[in-house]
Amino acid sequence: MTLAEAARGRDNNFHLIRFLAALAVLYGHCYPLAGGGAPPLADWLGIDIGSVAVDVFFVTSGFLVTASLRDRPGVRAFVWARVLRIYPALWGVVLLTVAVLGPLLTTRPAAAYWADPGVVDYLIKCASLWGGIAIHLPGVFEANPYPAAVNGSLWTLPYELRMYAILALLGIVVQRLGRRRQGVLTGAVALIAGVAGGTMLVRHFFHTDAGYFARFAWMFFCGACLQMAAARVPLGWSGLLAGGGVLALASLQRDVFFVAYVLLLGYLVVALAHVPGGVIRRFNRVGDCSYGVYLYAFPVQQTVVALLPGITPVGLLAVSAPLTVALAGLSWICVERRALAFKGRMDVERGMATEGSMR
Repeated sequence: MTLAEAARGRDNNFHLIRFLAALAVLYGHCYPLAGGGAPPLADWLGIDIGSVAVDVFFVTSGFLVTASLRDRPGVRAFVWARVLRIYPALWGVVLLTVAVLGPLLTTRPAAAYWADPGVVDYLIKCASLWGGIAIHLPGVFEANPYPAAVNGSLWTLPYELRMYAILALLGIVVQRLGRRRQGVLTGAVALIAGVAGGTMLVRHFFHTDAGYFARFAWMFFCGACLQMAAARVPLGWSGLLAGGGVLALASLQRDVFFVAYVLLLGYLVVALAHVPGGVIRRFNRVGDCSYGVYLYAFPVQQTVVALLPGITPVGLLAVSAPLTVALAGLSWICVERRALAFKGRMDVERGMATEGSMR
């Protein structure tokens, strides 16, 4: 079986993988936010579970978003779909943070809180993701073990948008190439992935900072490459188990693990998304709450720490995880699912326009 054959339709494990990845980010944050130091395995492997989870997000995003670009009527529809996926839920958490959480937990008088320019700065930067994000709100979480950071998870979203922008620019360039479009797009994403992955490996062994852009570009465009070459990618339990076994053996030495991790993570993620089946596919009935978990986890955790001083990382996990999942469920039902309905409407309108222009 090939990846292309397995990836037909939407019956896969991506919802479950992303949900577990979002919970892994929450778990990884429990240690620094509760003043407990680095999460388990970070010193051994050189990478913590939260960082692995973020890489999983970028791989899955590259794989799925590239299919969206390839299959949609045009780049404008692709961009609109990305806007609907990122911004409505983001605006929800930003508004709740600024207008509800901040005034309730700030140590400053209400008038001083609202008069502080930091409130507007946080609102504009975090709601737009333009030029990075703001971290602080006046007087909020300043006494926490991880002081003043309101929603540290948002820092990866500008990188996500940059990946979308690069992919959209590629789409604009190749959209008039006709039958050559698929080959050119495949070559372009492979080139970007190769440069980014090579940069990660070279800088790792020369002990220089590869930067987050190279790391995220490799993960995203590795997923994109797997999507574009899906018809030639073999998939099955043998490949999944072999890849997992190699990664497990590589964990005995940190540098070897890093190379195996960089080279194998993308394949393992898409294999886990398509090979295991059966009862776990029922998770798809729940909906896609992963983005909501990612958005709400950090401020929920900081709030719990502020209200329960001295809480342990395990205690923080036990209290914050159910609260975060509940908020994520509300975000999915009340905001995200409704926003995504507009994506389908534009696809229909674009398809009708294209069909009309061909008559």
